Amino acid sequence: DRLNSLIAAVELGKDNPIFGVGLSNYALHYREYYPDPHMFEPGFKNIINNIYAEVFAETGIISLLFFLTFILSLINISRYDI
Repeated sequence: DRLNSLIAAVELGKDNPIFGVGLSNYALHYREYYPDPHMFEPGFKNIINNIYAEVFAETGIISLLFFLTFILSLINISRYDI
């Protein structure tokens, strides 16, 4: 299921690359991008287990780049923190 969720998020992001589908709208569009419709469980709000894929799918490539820049800056700052 994790791989199928990742595939769905990447496909969502590829179809909406600039602004994504909107915050908290991954579960709304999940069913139409799910790779195997026979395994889909209706009635559940699906969440993805990969935060980077979720940011890409919901907010687009621009926000993903800002998010990665923020994470890398935190890593860089934490190396010098005593």
